[in-house]
Amino acid sequence: MSGGLQCAGLGGTCRMPATLEGDGIARCLTHAQDPTRVRRRDERNLRGGLGRLRVPDNPPVPTFDTRRRVVQFLERLARLVLAGEVDPRLSAEARQCAATAMEAHTLDALERLDKIEARILGRRRTG
Repeated sequence: MSGGLQCAGLGGTCRMPATLEGDGIARCLTHAQDPTRVRRRDERNLRGGLGRLRVPDNPPVPTFDTRRRVVQFLERLARLVLAGEVDPRLSAEARQCAATAMEAHTLDALERLDKIEARILGRRRTG
């Protein structure tokens, strides 16, 4: 990147720092046309940005049938996010799905407690 050059992309309205390319026009990496810089841009995009938001084909389906499995999923997810293997924006969606599953388990437990309480109170009234 050369000091003071402004990208000619977007009709000169791009405000990103630029490098003078072989055709004599200054362009930022996003608007680059030089094959070497285009390759660098593509590599950059694969490592981050929208490239990190791609979901693999046939991703494993999490099993949330028990509270323990929800917790295990969240532990694996946290490890992947901290290792930079999962974009935090995707992890937020997955975390919300897990939270919804955990809430369903909580509601199920409360429903079972209500039934137990009703049986106990019913016995007291008849006994």
